[in-house]
Amino acid sequence: MSVGAGDAPHKLLHVQRDGNLGPQETDQISFLPYVHYVDSFGYNTSIIPEGKP
Repeated sequence: MSVGAGDAPHKLLHVQRDGNLGPQETDQISFLPYVHYVDSFGYNTSIIPEGKP
C-alpha cells in the first residue's frame, strides 16, 4: 500500500480559479475534512462575523 492510497482530502480541498477542485492552495475550500480527524475549527472574526450562541 502506498502513502496517500484511498481518500486523500488534500487533493480536492481547494476550489480552483476555474471552479474545479484541486490541491493548489486558494482562499476557498470545498469542505472541512471532518472524516479525517478534524472535530473542531476556528475562524477569523475580523473577516467572518462572530456567530450567536
